[in-house]
Amino acid sequence: MTTLRFSFTDEPRDETYRDLIAWAGARCSQGLVVVRDRIELDRRATELLDALKPLLISERRESSWPGTVLLEGTARVFLFKLSSDAVMKLASAAGGLFEWEQPGLPEDLILLRGDSRPFLVTISHERDGYLDLHPSEATDLTEQAPGVALILSLEVS
Repeated sequence: MTTLRFSFTDEPRDETYRDLIAWAGARCSQGLVVVRDRIELDRRATELLDALKPLLISERRESSWPGTVLLEGTARVFLFKLSSDAVMKLASAAGGLFEWEQPGLPEDLILLRGDSRPFLVTISHERDGYLDLHPSEATDLTEQAPGVALILSLEVS
């Protein structure tokens, strides 16, 4: 099945952000966030990681993750099960998609399909992100979260 990459033209914020996370979270089974070593985490970020700890699948040191390849060094990548409770925590943790940046939150919120392929990818420090969607999912998104502003950027498969 064809997968299309849609880039965000505007940052999903407030209700639009919450609608997007709820919509994407219902279609994904895992999430990941990243913690870079050189930036201390604020209390809010630490509390969120603690809240996700019971759902943690793995914590690994990686030099790349969807949307990012580090030029040097590694970061801690936290992979967690995406339960309905986790989706609610992610939706309430930020006011916008590009707020997933240290020190206030872990970086680069990413949601993964059941087969571990990226669905929602955020590169927060670049204020960039995208969705890899099947055409029917793109149609569904416009109906379920009409405030999300996207542009087709390429065909993935």
